Amino acid sequence: MVLVGNKSDLAAGDENKREVTKEEAEEWVKQNGVLEYVETSAKSGEGVELAFGRVAERIYQNIEAGKYDLNDRRSGVKGPGAITNRGNVKLGAPAKNGWGGGCC
Repeated sequence: MVLVGNKSDLAAGDENKREVTKEEAEEWVKQNGVLEYVETSAKSGEGVELAFGRVAERIYQNIEAGKYDLNDRRSGVKGPGAITNRGNVKLGAPAKNGWGGGCC
């Protein structure tokens, strides 16, 4: 898990609008065994790619370590050959229009 804090785009002086300080979030992460804390801004997009990237890295590491059964849909992780929401495009298989399958 990654703890994600939003509204990092608040201007200087707006810190008092925060519900949780960065320091409080980082301490909570340490106390609860969470991988890391990432601040993001939905307004500017800052940190969003980093947050998703960190989660993706951790999922990949867990797959490599054998922590997920890719054939068990309860794991929340689909393995190769899973059908995407496009219906007939399979992950890893080239599509007729030239671009590969993928997530989402």
